[in-house]
Amino acid sequence: MTWLEMVAHYKGYQNLLQENERFRIPPRPLSPRDSLHRRALRGLGHRMARWGQALQERYPAPASPPSWQVRQAD
Repeated sequence: MTWLEMVAHYKGYQNLLQENERFRIPPRPLSPRDSLHRRALRGLGHRMARWGQALQERYPAPASPPSWQVRQAD
């Protein structure tokens, strides 16, 4: 591909993008209910992360991996 072909290809691609921009569906505005659910899930995630950290501090890591994680030799 020559330099002129590459430039023509790029210009055609840019024109295609501009044409498609007219038909692009705009993102829908968030309803108050969506933001309530989002905040609730974010709060739940933070609580679960704190709970997990508290569990890790309370119970030290075992010296050997649990039996269900040990790979059995065939």
